[in-house]
Amino acid sequence: MKKSFSLLAVVVLSGNVLFAQSVEQGKKMFYYERYTSAKENFQKVVEGNPGNTEAVYWLGQTLFKLKDSVGAQKLYQDALAKSSSDPLLLVAAGHSDLKFGKTAEARQKFETAITASKGRSVDIYNAIGRANVDSKLGDADYAIDKLKAATLIKKFNDPETYVLMGDAYRKKTDGGHAITSYSQALAIDGSYAAAKYKEGKLYQTQGETSADLYVPAFESAISKDAGFKPAYYELFYHWYSRDLNKASEYFAKYEQNADRDANLEYTKLDLAYVKGEYAAAKQKALELTQSMGDKVSPRMYRMAAFASDTLGQPEDAKKYIETFFAEANEDAPALPTDYLLLAKTDLKLGDTAAVLEAIKRGDALDADKNDKIKFLNEASAFTAKNSLKAAKAYVQGMIYRAKETPSNRDLYDYGYAYYQAGMYDSSYAIFNTYIEKYPTESFGYLWSAYSANALDDDEMSKGLAYPAWNLFVTKMEELNQVNAVKDAYIRANFILAQYEVNVSKEYQKALDHFNKVLAVDSANENAVKFKEVVENIIKNQKGK
Repeated sequence: MKKSFSLLAVVVLSGNVLFAQSVEQGKKMFYYERYTSAKENFQKVVEGNPGNTEAVYWLGQTLFKLKDSVGAQKLYQDALAKSSSDPLLLVAAGHSDLKFGKTAEARQKFETAITASKGRSVDIYNAIGRANVDSKLGDADYAIDKLKAATLIKKFNDPETYVLMGDAYRKKTDGGHAITSYSQALAIDGSYAAAKYKEGKLYQTQGETSADLYVPAFESAISKDAGFKPAYYELFYHWYSRDLNKASEYFAKYEQNADRDANLEYTKLDLAYVKGEYAAAKQKALELTQSMGDKVSPRMYRMAAFASDTLGQPEDAKKYIETFFAEANEDAPALPTDYLLLAKTDLKLGDTAAVLEAIKRGDALDADKNDKIKFLNEASAFTAKNSLKAAKAYVQGMIYRAKETPSNRDLYDYGYAYYQAGMYDSSYAIFNTYIEKYPTESFGYLWSAYSANALDDDEMSKGLAYPAWNLFVTKMEELNQVNAVKDAYIRANFILAQYEVNVSKEYQKALDHFNKVLAVDSANENAVKFKEVVENIIKNQKGK
């Protein structure tokens, strides 16, 4: 009997060890962002032992990462119904509440879990931090407070706590404290690659100019853990458009450490596209949309669109990019540059009116301001290259309005684009705004005059050109800028003199304008000739 009990104990203990190993293995896959493998692993544990709350918790976390929040919610609700006081399940359910906007309920569950664990569980504090970092409605300050509490627990030595803390600081855009937290994680465990990886991700948000910071950080993550898949992925995409050989090398490492799932197929297609295998990339992307149905990433339609455009198939490009826009989601959001592809496609199809509409749609996206301005600059270059003057003018206005502190050059480009498009009412208004903003510069006065001149008739009878040119001449003299705009100044005085002779009959004023021309260009033959004519007119008038 004693022997049988001992044997049974060994079997039970061995089973617990196996479950523990499986949970740890699943957590390792989760850490490596191999979520397909992690899900399979945790599911097997839960199937074998539904009461293993740690496995249930991590299965739900994996479902969140796989964008199955509904599945995670049901899993946690069912588990909590059977074990309503389990601290980890309480935090899990609170995490789910945050995902679905129930912030008050979530906070209550978190506090109950802390009480139930007597405030002595690093895992509970980590789970609370993770929930608030992961959820849009999560409270970063609350997460930091609880994670700091974890570090005060006796014998604390968990690097993940500091990584989560860094993520919380990053969520509140406190980069300095985020970097400090990641460094503290590495002080506990120098091989904890996620800390360096997160540091790289933080630098990456600063744009391509920070490549000298984020690339070494990703490389450091790999040096600490050669199996850390996420860093290979980021390095692959960094080199994707810079160095095909390096990109291919990192992709090989990524593939070696990645799950054999749809994400791997998507990344393979990205590599095929950059290698110039456009037809193959398009075919495979469309095959995936057929085989995976509504589970396919919408970016496969984008891939098919860009490949079609490169292959000279504008009808297909338009069809697939519009399909992408209809299917785009949080994981594969539409980008402003996607609408530039639509604009280019519309132009190739001869629909010039649709070009500007496509650009407007791109501008309407809720995107990063710097990305938006980059898109608009590309759109400006595209419309200029294809002589779409009205569209370019509109785009220049978008650029001007998109900048927090637009420069005088931005305003000038805005007005000049409308002038070039023959939309003189708009250019006149814009350059008058230029005069108000920059009253000591010549450009506003000059181009306001050019615009007014275009709006008036040959006799300047509408009363627009004369005052504009007169203001230009007067201001250039007041600001001592005559020599800087000599040719325009001469032209303005001829225009004003012409008006005085032909319309107002103010011959002395006309003579004054010719004298102004000769003051800066004494050899101007036309000024000499017309001055003599006007002088004769004045003499004849006096002789009568």
